[in-house]
Order: sequence, then C-alpha cells, then structure tokens
Amino acid sequence: MLVTMDTPPWYFRWVYRMPGIHQMRKTTLEFCGIKPVRVATYGPLLGANDDQRARWLAQAQRLASHLR
Repeated sequence: MLVTMDTPPWYFRWVYRMPGIHQMRKTTLEFCGIKPVRVATYGPLLGANDDQRARWLAQAQRLASHLR
C-alpha cells in the first residue's frame, strides 16, 4: 500500500497507531488472501517541496517495479 497523509508518518504510527492501515490490511487485504502486505507512507504532503515529492515518486516507482 502507498499511503499519503498530511501527518508526519512517525506521528501517525506512534501516536495514532495507524488505524486506517490496520483496517485495510487486516479486514480487507489479508482477509482476501493477499499476503504479505507492505506499506510505504508519504507525508506530510501539504508542506512538501518539489524535491521531496520527486524523491517520494521515485521511491514509489522503485517499489512498483519490483511487482512486475
């Protein structure tokens, strides 16, 4: 899963405990037999500059290339 957010990923993980990711992983993907589920988080998007967005896009493209 590629997850974008406006919260810093560390804050989403340690304070919020990633409820949306757990929900999608357990009750949808793994329930349907998709394993393993890997997650990449990107954020915060609102304050990101063009260089950061380009790095995120390059990382997402690298991850996608491993699926082929």
